[in-house]
Amino acid sequence: MMYLRLFIFAFLVTGCLSGDSIDNYADKLIRSGKPGTFCRVYLDQLNCSDTLQLLQMACAVINHRWIYENDQPGKDIPVRAEKVFRTQQFRGDCEDKAVVYMAIARELGFFCRLGLGKSTEIEGHAWTEIRLSQFKDNGNAENRFLEVAFPNGIIFKESGYLWLALISKPEYESLIPQYYIIPGNNEVR
Repeated sequence: MMYLRLFIFAFLVTGCLSGDSIDNYADKLIRSGKPGTFCRVYLDQLNCSDTLQLLQMACAVINHRWIYENDQPGKDIPVRAEKVFRTQQFRGDCEDKAVVYMAIARELGFFCRLGLGKSTEIEGHAWTEIRLSQFKDNGNAENRFLEVAFPNGIIFKESGYLWLALISKPEYESLIPQYYIIPGNNEVR
């Protein structure tokens, strides 16, 4: 699997990697966040033709239904997004939720990346960032619209684009990214 790692710091995320190398862990996350048939069926059930609105609806439903459960120590294996959509059991830890968001974003054609980082409050955390490529940063009106549309996300500007960071708990706004894992161009459903 091809992916791009952007090193922000030289050290691995403690607590998230459970002894795996970043290469092996990234491969697991990319495979887990691959969209498929059940992801498409889930999105089709929301009955919406606007891509951004469909992203907002899907994320809101998942965020509302998600039950946060820590993995057992030493058993940090991300759930496959397709299993979540097939069973409709929206539960797991931050990596699980991040790969589900990543599958939705990829299915809808958005460029996305999975962030791994930490803050002073937590050892490690995973989240999904989605580039809203159809929105160039043209002022505060778009930012306000997106902040209302995605109340459990953080809107930020990078390289002339607006990005949406889907972080599972709003108090983690102070996270410091250590790695970004980006699905490679050769990863086509």
